[in-house]
Amino acid sequence: MNKSIVVLKKNFFIYNGEEYDYDRIAEIKHLLKSNLRLIILEEDLYVKQFTNKLKRNQTYEFIQYKINNEFPQNGDVLYNFDKNNNGISIYYIKGSKRIEKLSEIASDIEVKPIQIIVKDVIKKVLKCSDFNCKVLINWNEYYYYMLFKNGLFNYGFVKESKEEVVSLLNENNDFEEIYVDNNIIDNLLNENKFKLIKINLGELINEKIYEKQRLYSRKILW
Repeated sequence: MNKSIVVLKKNFFIYNGEEYDYDRIAEIKHLLKSNLRLIILEEDLYVKQFTNKLKRNQTYEFIQYKINNEFPQNGDVLYNFDKNNNGISIYYIKGSKRIEKLSEIASDIEVKPIQIIVKDVIKKVLKCSDFNCKVLINWNEYYYYMLFKNGLFNYGFVKESKEEVVSLLNENNDFEEIYVDNNIIDNLLNENKFKLIKINLGELINEKIYEKQRLYSRKILW
């Protein structure tokens, strides 16, 4: 592997199976390769959808305008976008400040939120690029609920406990089919309001961590 893989959590990061506080980055900088692959956990992924049908040469300008005028600008936000026949989805997530601390020696940085990894996995499992579904996983002690429409991330939330997840789903009367990872389905079986579809996601998520999907702070660079 010619890249260093670092998992970013809110209060610490994981490298080679070891946990480090962010004030200990200097201890491992000499171990990191100049190519970094960073995985964001424990953060909500937000999205806004736009239905404008743009020509290819108008897309970049439109996205920059929307980011500058309709999205948070606090210095800690990363942006990306997806485009399909229905329009454009612009994503944002916290994490830029943590990434800057790790990236001083990097010549190439690839950033991937866990929600986008799951999107890629579901696309592969369902063998469909225009899928609509709901997914619930537990990854590194956090629950991630995701709604996908037309193959794109549409909505989701991140919670620490099953009770918080069930409460939110109940509040929203969200009782339709949910794809649930094997490792948590037993904890949800007594919640008989929900129609759960068992699916093995853990191994596939690990595989997808090694694929490209980039997010950048402040500017879209492609």
